[in-house]
Amino acid sequence: MRLRWHRGLALGLLVLFLVSLSATQGRIAKVRQEGNYRGAGLPIERLAELPVQDLSLVTIGAILGGFRSVVANILWLKCDEYWHQGRVFRLVPLAKAVVLLEPHFIEAWRITAWHLAYNMSVEAPTPEKAREYIEMGLKFLEEGIKWNPDRYELFFELGWTYYDKLNEYEKAAAIFQQALQKKDEFGSRPPTYIWRMIAHAYERYPRIDEAVRWWQIDAQVEPDHPVHRGALQTIHERYVRAWEHFERGELDEAMAALLEDWQKDDPYDTIGMHFKARIYERKQDIDRAIETWFEAARHSAVDKLARRRVIELCRLTGRPLPQGINDVGLPTEVRDEWDRWFQENLGRHAP
Repeated sequence: MRLRWHRGLALGLLVLFLVSLSATQGRIAKVRQEGNYRGAGLPIERLAELPVQDLSLVTIGAILGGFRSVVANILWLKCDEYWHQGRVFRLVPLAKAVVLLEPHFIEAWRITAWHLAYNMSVEAPTPEKAREYIEMGLKFLEEGIKWNPDRYELFFELGWTYYDKLNEYEKAAAIFQQALQKKDEFGSRPPTYIWRMIAHAYERYPRIDEAVRWWQIDAQVEPDHPVHRGALQTIHERYVRAWEHFERGELDEAMAALLEDWQKDDPYDTIGMHFKARIYERKQDIDRAIETWFEAARHSAVDKLARRRVIELCRLTGRPLPQGINDVGLPTEVRDEWDRWFQENLGRHAP
């Protein structure tokens, strides 16, 4: 009796599959031809990508029967359960199934990318594997943007991941500016903090002129907000005079102005350290540029831009890399090794 019931269920699912496939083939062909990622959902031909171990026969039947949004919501609840159980590596494949079924589910794209770029990257056994997970998170957001090109949220998350996880500030600023051209689900403009994030990104690169411009835009958009007032005051007091010399190619004057205006307040300010290193790079003084980036990296364990520039400039000049340096993380136990490397390779410039 049970065998007969299973045969009937299998036959019913097969019929549903064939009917659904027949009804959607024209649409699938059109999507494939036009590259249109804004379709109604998962093409039948992509069912093989679903994590079968997490799907019941009833769930598969619902998918084939046209109840994809319902199934996506159920699977998303399962993802939440996995998250609270600490089973992130089990969660991600199921979350990918959710966006296959419901590609306009913004939160699923956003949170899954966060798990990849943040939670899974910090659990990675090596810096290389951590970078791989971050890249997977970025690619996941890019895929979500293809399906949702008019929504600001995924553009912002992509920009934030470049800003926060990789410190690729110019790239982040460009993506944040794309986000400003989009809307939310109600057709309203994006939140004003995106203007401020653009300014912060240009500060840290640094591009002082662009940072000032975007803080001024923020002042026009939200004149009563207190952040732009303090930011503009600090930038003008510490960096603008040096930046004007820098823009004119007056590099000695730029360095003198920077040291006079900046170091009287905070000699380890990230913006100032980055600016100082950029001046040395423009002067072609690679030794001092590496030294400055190196000091910035040693001072801040989260300054990935500084570590990346040390790597790039060491490779450019044929220097050996200090043990433990990478553009993802810096274990504290390698600090003594860094100190030895610094004295051997750059100590002649130390004060």
